[in-house]
Amino acid sequence: MRIGIHAGSWYDNDVELLRNKIEKALSQSEETPTLYLKYIVVPHAGYTYSLKTASAAFRMVDVTKINTVFILGPSHHLTIRGCGLDRFKYLKTPLGELQVDTDITQKLLKQDGFVEISRRDSEQEHSIEMQLPILKHLLNTGGVNHVKIVPILVGFMDHHHLDIAGMFYTQALKESFSGSLKVMQETLFVLSSDFCHFGRRFGFTRTGYESYRIPLCEAIKKLDFDGIRHILRHDLDGFIRYLKHTQNTICGRYPIELLLKLISISDMELDSRVLSYTQSNECTGINDFSVSYCAIAGVQDRDEGSG
Repeated sequence: MRIGIHAGSWYDNDVELLRNKIEKALSQSEETPTLYLKYIVVPHAGYTYSLKTASAAFRMVDVTKINTVFILGPSHHLTIRGCGLDRFKYLKTPLGELQVDTDITQKLLKQDGFVEISRRDSEQEHSIEMQLPILKHLLNTGGVNHVKIVPILVGFMDHHHLDIAGMFYTQALKESFSGSLKVMQETLFVLSSDFCHFGRRFGFTRTGYESYRIPLCEAIKKLDFDGIRHILRHDLDGFIRYLKHTQNTICGRYPIELLLKLISISDMELDSRVLSYTQSNECTGINDFSVSYCAIAGVQDRDEGSG
């Protein structure tokens, strides 16, 4: 069983406190659950900073209509090329356990581009862990216990490595993307990513908007949204060019690139939109620092497959 080592520091270990904080954050969102939801992009910082933003996206999840949740997170500590999976069968949270879909993880580990990672490396990574308590809370409140999780660490990917998406698609997702509308409703992707990490402590102090007479925090937002627009258009090549040009410190760039690749393979029509955008601090100078958080949701065209 994978232990949540950030419980008690990045989020509460006390069941009642954690449940109440998650419920409060979810209740502050005006979004409603939809069975047409296909993916969400959510932050992975400590809940003090990012829970409200993440909840705007999780509020759209209808757990009664899904069977499998793929959580794609970046690797902050382990250098890998391609995708990493562990062999855990269960993921522990203070609110209860989540079951891993080991049929899928074992199938993927047999494919080129997917590598096994150790227990320690898996547990040290927070990008996937931070999504688990919120998801478990939704399952608990919905009275759902059949949903299984596929946690995947996404490492460095160039155009060659993005071909992994083809194998990923054919081995595990073919039915989810090209099958009936009912089958497509049963799979959800959770993309774990923060956006701009700004300041000297992150080694990033240029927004490209220095000549504009706007507050620094607004310049950071403009920088982020220049990239977010490519995500909303599902423009993989544009997103890669944007990152090369700006060097924006989006830690979940590779999970996002993998999702955009999968969308292009599927030819599925999605309407993607921003639900929430916040910053941990309003920077006024390069000696300040902040991390940006964004919640994005991709909803399937309701007419697709209805005939």
